[in-house]
Amino acid sequence: MMDELCLSPRQFGDLGSGFFWLFAVGGIFGGFLADRFSTRVLIVAMVLVWSLCQLPIAMTASLGTIILCRAVLGLAQGPAWPIAVHALTKWFPNDRRNLPIAIVAQGSVIGLIVASCR
Repeated sequence: MMDELCLSPRQFGDLGSGFFWLFAVGGIFGGFLADRFSTRVLIVAMVLVWSLCQLPIAMTASLGTIILCRAVLGLAQGPAWPIAVHALTKWFPNDRRNLPIAIVAQGSVIGLIVASCR
């Protein structure tokens, strides 16, 4: 990517960190939104934003476009964990929540392990 877009190491670092600029903000707001809207509506909204963030990158590959799309993607993905945990706390009684939440928590780690084995 650095060669294709003629990026300096700093620009590549900005591009990589663009996702996390709004990730934490999205996580905080996601927790508040989970108390006010249905989990299904929030998940659909996150999927729509994730999908729409990919369109500009497919059409143009400028540094600014990619950083902007990654920042918006971070904002939309930040609420994923709080919304998932909120849903699990509604779906499972207090004495049965530990296992489902642990499975969700380990899913991303196991996904990285599986992806790295290919």
